[in-house]
Amino acid sequence: LEFWPELIANYNGLAVSVVRRVMHTDFFSVDASLLIGMGGYLMGRYFAVTWDEVRQWPVTDISPFRDEASSHINYLEIYVIYYALWLWGESLRGCEVLIWTDNTTAEANVRDLWGKAAFIPLLKAVWLLCVKFDVRLRPVPIRSKVNVEADSLSRQDWVVFAESVGLSKAKARALARRETWVLRELEQLVSIQAARVTDYDDWMIVKWVFDDLWMKYGPFDVDAATDLWGSNSYMRPEATWNIVKDACSVAWDLLNVYCNPPYSRIRDFLVRFLYCKQRSP
Repeated sequence: LEFWPELIANYNGLAVSVVRRVMHTDFFSVDASLLIGMGGYLMGRYFAVTWDEVRQWPVTDISPFRDEASSHINYLEIYVIYYALWLWGESLRGCEVLIWTDNTTAEANVRDLWGKAAFIPLLKAVWLLCVKFDVRLRPVPIRSKVNVEADSLSRQDWVVFAESVGLSKAKARALARRETWVLRELEQLVSIQAARVTDYDDWMIVKWVFDDLWMKYGPFDVDAATDLWGSNSYMRPEATWNIVKDACSVAWDLLNVYCNPPYSRIRDFLVRFLYCKQRSP
């Protein structure tokens, strides 16, 4: 019951942002290793904390390793999302955050803010941070082998992490020894890498232009290049193909397809269009 008085006292009537800036999917990922620790990566910032360190922190009702349930990998994967939000929440204020995780249970629990009874206090803590910082989370699944930065940080594998952001093997080994000079160089590298943003979330034409295209060339059967949720499309959700599922792998034959892809994928979609057009003139 302590949860509700805190929510009402601090956040009742609080104005929040309705139109949110979407954080790009490329740079926010988290991971937990059952035996070693947790790690996260966000636009040039990162953390790597061992579970031995966490066990030395003051114990609360959401601390991991209090019992069997809070020691389970699914709980730890949710805890690392909570920790990342606690650590970076202020800089994410007013944003809709696409957060990559390779744990499907953590993805579902954080998306729905619901799960096993033992997970509820932790999920409430995640929700309180979202309210405090005016953040909306969109957990997104990612394969472990693709989640290189966060996975290597959770395992304290500084060599793999350093190589993933462009350091040489010699410098990566120096990083594993936590040498100051290479730590500074790493900070510069990840900052440069964070600036290379892939335009995967913000491309969309204005409504009157789409309506004009619909009048001239429609009606369209499908929008072939939306974001993961179809939020940058004017068509109904069931008539969209998103770039994560990759519309370049499905058949466009006998369909009137509307396609406005991100700049970095124009060639892929053009090749797919020509292939299907040649197959079904």
